[in-house]
Amino acid sequence: MDEFKKQIMQGTHSIVVLGPTHSDSENKKQGKLEEIEEFLQNYIVSGNVKYIGIESNDLRLKQFFVAGREKSALRILQDTELKIHGILKEGKYIDDSFWSTFDTLKTHKALEKSDVSYTEFTSELVKPILDKEKEKDSFNGLLVPTSALLWLRATYGDDPEKLQKTVDWMKKALLSGEEAESECIVAYNAFLELGIETSFATKQLKRLIKGKDLTKSNEIEIIHYIKASILLKDVQLIKQFVITLEAKKNSENLWIDISVSANILNLLLEALVILKQTEEDTKDIENTIEDLVFPTIIYIQKLSNRNNGVLENYFHWDNKANTTLNASVRY
Repeated sequence: MDEFKKQIMQGTHSIVVLGPTHSDSENKKQGKLEEIEEFLQNYIVSGNVKYIGIESNDLRLKQFFVAGREKSALRILQDTELKIHGILKEGKYIDDSFWSTFDTLKTHKALEKSDVSYTEFTSELVKPILDKEKEKDSFNGLLVPTSALLWLRATYGDDPEKLQKTVDWMKKALLSGEEAESECIVAYNAFLELGIETSFATKQLKRLIKGKDLTKSNEIEIIHYIKASILLKDVQLIKQFVITLEAKKNSENLWIDISVSANILNLLLEALVILKQTEEDTKDIENTIEDLVFPTIIYIQKLSNRNNGVLENYFHWDNKANTTLNASVRY
């Protein structure tokens, strides 16, 4: 073990493959594995080591799994973050869009929480974006962008009164019966993610999505429905929505385009975590998610501007910050 650690610290090896062994007792074997994985963790996160493991089931090889961040992926992520930082510093919307600004910041906040991000987007940095809407309870009287405004105020704002006014506006709009169902789903999702009005949002979400047939829904709408099923941890709904997504994937292994596909990938992987934690038998749907995810990741990699010789001042996917940040998370 000491020699193994020495080789890793010296950078002699960048790929570690660990397969099942049966020479040790089960407890002793598990202890060794945990020690190795704990030692490798920082090297994996930093992109210096890729860890390939082989799971075993009744002495038969079961499946491979890979942990590691490619150095090229880290460079893309860092490059993207720095460019976004510059846009925010100028007080501009990311990709010239309020929604894209929200979605990008939300994706990055998740990276910050998992210690993957290169830099932090502070409240001070985001303040000019919030100042654009500081006199408004809603965003132009529209429920979906107001849900984004709610998230921004809850995450980066420092005015509880403005936040509450936005919550009150949204509740009034939701109870009016005038909003489209798909837009209500977005709003209730926002409440649950932020821990605001959770009882109200949970009750309404369950009512809206129970027994929902999504075969005629578009991919954008399905994104919000599958997010709702994840937030509710409803395994049966997750299964149903995954099957619907499977039918809508095109011949290029994408859902509409790179941006939508990257969002769906991230949600499918969130769903996979929920399924693996449940006591129900979900192996078939887990396999379906894996079959959906990996070909799409490979295809998105091929579409990177880096692979097409595009100049460095552009973002790597679709020349958009939001698409690139979402795609680079799974690169």
